[in-house]
This record gives sequence, C-alpha cells and structure tokens, in this order.
Amino acid sequence: MDILMLKEGKGKFKDRFYSSKDLRNSKLMIECKKSILFLHTISGCDTTLGFYGKRKLQAVQLFNHSKYLQDIPEIFNNPKSTYTEIERGERFIIKLYSNTKKVA
Repeated sequence: MDILMLKEGKGKFKDRFYSSKDLRNSKLMIECKKSILFLHTISGCDTTLGFYGKRKLQAVQLFNHSKYLQDIPEIFNNPKSTYTEIERGERFIIKLYSNTKKVA
C-alpha cells in the first residue's frame, strides 16, 4: 500500500508529494513506524487541525529525538489506557511549544 503525503508550498515553493514507498527505508520512517498514525493525527491531518505555528516535520523531529516522548503513542493506541495515562499526552504538546533548545 502506498500513502501519498502532500507538503503544501508556501511563497516561492511549490506543493510536493511524498510517497510512503520512497520513505520506507529512511531512518526517520523506520524509527517512527509504530507511531505514524499518532504523529499524523497530532500534527494535523484531514480530520484534525495541526498545532498553531507548528509544522508536521517539527512534531516528527521532536518525537524522533525524545526517548521520553516515545511511549505516548502506545498509550493513545491502547483502548484500556486510563485517564491519567492519557493526560501524559500533554507532555508532547508542552515539548512542542517549549522554547528551550534542549529536547528531553
């Protein structure tokens, strides 16, 4: 199955399509494979808005560089997760908007 992703161009940059088949063996895709639906949803997709002023790539890079945040998708994917566990998802949003250069 091939998933096409659109990166909308801004200003002088044109729209670009990326194919999941092209990204299949990339380091980023291999490390994020189990979390791709979470990342797609949390960073904006067809049915949800992305976070104001944050691009999809920023969310993916933050997730990729933070071992502390990588357990969050498992919590959201588990239908038996407790409310307290789901509240931990706020960590991702806080880190996404954090002004610090250091990523947990």
